[in-house]
This record gives sequence, C-alpha cells and structure tokens, in this order.
Amino acid sequence: MFVMVAAGGLMATAQLAPIAKDFKIIDVPVDIMGLVLPALTFALESVGILALYHYGHNPILFVVLTGLVFFAWGEIYSLFPSTCADTFGGKYAASNAGMLYTAKGTASLLVPLSSVLAAATGSWQAVVIAASVVNAVAALMAWFVLRPMRRRHIERSRELL
Repeated sequence: MFVMVAAGGLMATAQLAPIAKDFKIIDVPVDIMGLVLPALTFALESVGILALYHYGHNPILFVVLTGLVFFAWGEIYSLFPSTCADTFGGKYAASNAGMLYTAKGTASLLVPLSSVLAAATGSWQAVVIAASVVNAVAALMAWFVLRPMRRRHIERSRELL
C-alpha cells in the first residue's frame, strides 16, 4: 500500500513542471493574498489528482489542487510508521521504518513510467487515471485487508499476554 500511494504522489509531484508547461500556465503569475509568483512556484510548496487534470488549466486552481495532492500524499509518512509501531511495538521500529523507506524507493522507480506513459499517449490523462486508481486500490486495501489483519494480530498479541 505504501508503494502504491507513494508512487502516485511521486508521479504527480515529479511531473508538475511538464504538466504546467503542457497546460500553458508554467509562467502565468498567480496572486494569492498579495503574494505574486508563477503558478508552478506556488504549487511546489503546497497541496486532488483527477481535479488537477480537469481543472489545472486555470493557474489558481493548479496551485490549489497541487497543494491538495501534496497534502493527501504526505500522510503516508506519518500514518504508516505509526501503524507499524502501534501494531508491532517499538522493538522493531527501526527495521519497520527501513522497510517503509524501501517501499518509497521502490515507488520512485515507477516515476519514469509516468513520463513514458504520457509520451506514448500524448496526454497526462492515463497517468492521472493510473495514479487515481492505484490510490483508490490502496485505500480499499487499508479498509478490507490491513484493518482486519491488524485487528487479528492485536487480538492474538493480547491472548499471549
């Protein structure tokens, strides 16, 4: 699940400049609360994937929606380590964190595929849909796989005490 969410987030964030260029808004100035910067500059420090594709042609929405992408993607760096620690305890926290960051590295290997897919289709649509589907699958896995598995693990741990 970590690889899936990280891959979608890394694809979206790594490709922001080419997306902004294709949307022809890379150098369009955006004024938010008196601060005026190019759309891409605002977005690289901010926060949904499908909404970005559909509405990102508007420079202000590009900034807001990329901010939402960053916001939604970044939770994996707090939720996954805390879930591991809550489930398996602190004894193996370093090993578990190492596995999670190995998953991030694995996800980063998928990022170049987004460029290949965009070049092959001539559009970002396939990349956006793939990232959205992968994130939806990860969310469903969290609910229907991780949650019951974690519940069983915790119940077995309590029985052993």
